Amino acid sequence: MYNRLLPGREAYTNEFLSGREEFMAFACRQPNLSEGKTRCPCKECKNDRFLILDEVNVHILRKGFIPGYWC
Repeated sequence: MYNRLLPGREAYTNEFLSGREEFMAFACRQPNLSEGKTRCPCKECKNDRFLILDEVNVHILRKGFIPGYWC
């Protein structure tokens, strides 16, 4: 999940894309989605902001997960 970019920063790693997909699938299955929103685990939001799932997906792609994210 944390090894986001390939050397040269030109593309995402398969490991990162797989981790992001796994996280998004998990987030979609949660019964506590409030109005379709969930906490955003990106480096900027730090799991403090509630965003719609599409926004969370974009934030993770652009900024990556916060270090040590696990819940």
